[in-house]
Amino acid sequence: MRSKLFIVISIVLVVSLSFMIVVGCKATEAEEVSTETEEAEVEETAVEETETEEVSGEPVVLTSASWRAEDVDSMTKINAVFTEGNPNIIVEFNPLKVDDYYAALGTALTTASGVPDLFGTQGWDIAQRMYEGGYLSPLNDLVPELVDYTEVATGPFTTEDGIIYAGVFAAVGNGVYYNKDIFDEYGLTEPETWDELWEIAETLKDNGVVAFSTGSLDSWTLETFEFDGLGPAFWGGEAGRKEWVAGTAKFTDPQFVAAFEAMDNLKPYLADGFEAINYTAESSMFVTEQSAMFFGGTWEIRPFQNQGATFNMGWFPCHKVNKSDKYQMCWVPGKAWGLYSESPYQEEAAKYLAWLITEEGNQAIHAQLPGFFGYTLGDYSFGDPLADEMFTIANDAEQTELTIRVTNEYLDKTEPTGVSLLREALQLMMNGDMTPYEAAEHVQSGLEESGVWD
Repeated sequence: MRSKLFIVISIVLVVSLSFMIVVGCKATEAEEVSTETEEAEVEETAVEETETEEVSGEPVVLTSASWRAEDVDSMTKINAVFTEGNPNIIVEFNPLKVDDYYAALGTALTTASGVPDLFGTQGWDIAQRMYEGGYLSPLNDLVPELVDYTEVATGPFTTEDGIIYAGVFAAVGNGVYYNKDIFDEYGLTEPETWDELWEIAETLKDNGVVAFSTGSLDSWTLETFEFDGLGPAFWGGEAGRKEWVAGTAKFTDPQFVAAFEAMDNLKPYLADGFEAINYTAESSMFVTEQSAMFFGGTWEIRPFQNQGATFNMGWFPCHKVNKSDKYQMCWVPGKAWGLYSESPYQEEAAKYLAWLITEEGNQAIHAQLPGFFGYTLGDYSFGDPLADEMFTIANDAEQTELTIRVTNEYLDKTEPTGVSLLREALQLMMNGDMTPYEAAEHVQSGLEESGVWD
């Protein structure tokens, strides 16, 4: 801006001087000196005015929201790094502290009331419905950096004709956290197979220790933590998931029913009254050492730290059926940022989304949110040994194959959605109102009736 203003002033002065020569005006040496002084003063004044405008201009404040209330401090620090390089843009993170984030967000969108400029969304069907509803800005032109970004990251947020409708944030995975001190007390080591896990659970039960903090009051944790974590080992990972999506396999087939049975087998190793335990309570049980293990996502590292966990914490991937198998690890783009189509700050928000996929942006994410993993290559410090281990295992193709949550893609397109049916079935099964087979049949028949495969 300064250089353009300088050029305009210079051109005006040159034209004025030429005009004086043409009409025969003659300046004395003193007048020339005076003119040069005045020109310098004009230029200096113009530069000062420009600088004053830049400094005094009010910064744009972008609002952002997601379902993760526990990330306020971390997101504030991440956003501060962005603002250091972009002082005219401030990003404020204000999560929606509600039980059903998408229901609350949907109400805000349909009523055009209280919608943030940027809001967190998960991939595939959920985000696509918001784009098709006209609530998300297409980003191909606004954030061209996304067009050539890795397809693994952008695919869940891209239409069939290539329109990208959300900015990638990070990937997350599933596994099991455990209390190393409790394991050491009873001479236990990390299990590799499900049979080994049951042996550990039995030993803990015999010694009066709750093996798992799992509760069934919140159906979303049953689906997101346990089922999506342990299930792929039984149905064959990504290959098995794709067969179900294509309709060539059914949830009532043995490999899928086995996943329901594995979850049902957890019950003897849960706390008394687990039916009344919600996510907050089960997390607290683990942190306060009232349980030895916690099925959860890689994203739980910082929340556990924030709750004051003081014991030696370990982590391992969900188990193999046979020792010779590879780990089938659920690893998904856990969150992206959708840009509200009616936001008045499209360019500023686009700049923020572009920054998030830079190496600097990824480093800020890794440092402040260990357990969230960016897709941009770089020599990162994850800030936590558990995060290092998670990332190492997920990226070891010799021992690990990656898949996504079983209902993420395609099966959430109709009503009732695959995820709503699955959560309902799991809760009924864990509370003793359905057998594993009946739970599997509930999901399968519900999707068939919804017409998802028609």
